[in-house]
Amino acid sequence: MFCYANRSAQRLWGLTWDEFIRLPSRLSAEPLVQAERDRLLARVRAHGFIDDYQGVRIAKDGTRFRISGAVVWMVVVEGGAHGQAALFREWAPA
Repeated sequence: MFCYANRSAQRLWGLTWDEFIRLPSRLSAEPLVQAERDRLLARVRAHGFIDDYQGVRIAKDGTRFRISGAVVWMVVVEGGAHGQAALFREWAPA
């Protein structure tokens, strides 16, 4: 589940704040690329972070866009891992 998205991400996905923070992160990728997303998350869990992620995501209106150069890392809280966070500055229509 997403718990944060800055305004750029909200515009890119075409979601309001309330919609974004209720969106299961797996739904930000098309079903056909879920296996790719699962491999990404396995790499993040194994190494703590990655800094070379790229992939296609889908906006609310069905528009597809490619993100690249993304950094994805584990968010760790007392007691263990809590989830992942991501930062990307590059995207283009897919």
